[in-house]
Amino acid sequence: MKIHFLGDLLSSDQLQSCWPILIDLLRNEITRLPTVRALTNIVESSLNLDLKTILIETVPILSSYLRQNHRTLKMNTLSCLRSMIRIYSQHFNKTMIKAILIELPLLINENDLLLAQYALKLTTSICKITNGQTNLDKEQIHSILNKVLELIQSPLLQGTALDAVIEFLRSLVPQCISYEELVQLLIKPVYSQQQSGTTPTTASAGVTNDHQQQQQQLVVHKQAFYSIAKSFAALTVANLKESSYFIKKFQDDLNDPKCSDSIKILALLCLGETGKFNEILIKDVLPLFYELLKKNIEPSHVSETIRNILRKDNCYFNTSRSHPSYSQFTGSLA
Repeated sequence: MKIHFLGDLLSSDQLQSCWPILIDLLRNEITRLPTVRALTNIVESSLNLDLKTILIETVPILSSYLRQNHRTLKMNTLSCLRSMIRIYSQHFNKTMIKAILIELPLLINENDLLLAQYALKLTTSICKITNGQTNLDKEQIHSILNKVLELIQSPLLQGTALDAVIEFLRSLVPQCISYEELVQLLIKPVYSQQQSGTTPTTASAGVTNDHQQQQQQLVVHKQAFYSIAKSFAALTVANLKESSYFIKKFQDDLNDPKCSDSIKILALLCLGETGKFNEILIKDVLPLFYELLKKNIEPSHVSETIRNILRKDNCYFNTSRSHPSYSQFTGSLA
């Protein structure tokens, strides 16, 4: 189908006569995949062809393909819908958006992170629609958010998939959920264990490896701490005025001997990740990090956090190497 190359040579009536044929091909099980690809090319064409008249018919059809047991079809459909929303967002209504959103939760899991990434990018694009007809509320994205919060705890989540998760979470605030409520949901898996008084699982008999014992005592997988911390940092940098409560909470938790190792690790990583992008916070936590090193509290995580901040070439370190904690840190990390 060469409409995306030659569509501007057709008259308006000729072009409009092509759309019913395209819809028939889209409904056909044999031709649907190449038609989805062709539709994506038409939508993204530099010719700016007018597709507004067929959006109401094509969006439900495309949405139904997201539940098919056909990975390639689902991937191409997600790309097509995302392109449609990016270019024709002003013409999407609540019914069309609902048809898409209802299909997305099942695509967001660790079994196929690339598919989950595509689904989250589409959801992020939907959250950014500002046409006044598709105002999203928490109920509409509730099931998707729950799946994302489950995915964040996966040991497999990293790289571009994690970036897609973070971008999705950022798109929710403040349109669909408040910063405070979203952060509470993020840290709940770690903090709920201490609040419920649950005793972490101990290492089985005969296991002597320290790393294995520590991992079994953590309430979530090690990678989940980094995913939560990166998500917290991204949300905090975008909502600095609302972040003071959590920043102080994490600092207090690091100084609280009653807090579990899991909470201390999460607090440390959240402060460190945020500190990569916030010089003011670094000034506040430098002395705290040094005290943790002196007390031998989570030394490996403290050291790793500081190294990450140093590798970011933070302006505070570049301009304030005379700070008393700078030499103490570098000496401790040597």
